[in-house]
Amino acid sequence: MVTPGGREITGRGRDIWRGGMPGAVQSSMLGCRMKISLTLRLALFTGVIAAACLCWAASKPKTLMSYDPEAKALLAKMTLEEKIGQMTQPEQNELV
Repeated sequence: MVTPGGREITGRGRDIWRGGMPGAVQSSMLGCRMKISLTLRLALFTGVIAAACLCWAASKPKTLMSYDPEAKALLAKMTLEEKIGQMTQPEQNELV
């Protein structure tokens, strides 16, 4: 490789002149970056899982008794025929 000033550069100097680093340094830095990247990914993944678990645990489903006011209001609007129809309605998967 020749510099803009006309000087020829060989060996390690050529790698440094190109803006790179010698091979051994490059590979060790790449390994370090990969380790950091893997560690960062693992930490982020663990954090996301922990946050999802906390959100899931915090949101408890409503109890059946919490639907009582809505159910009572709906039953008050229904006629006797509608109530009987709901109770005797066959399951869809049993109809062939």
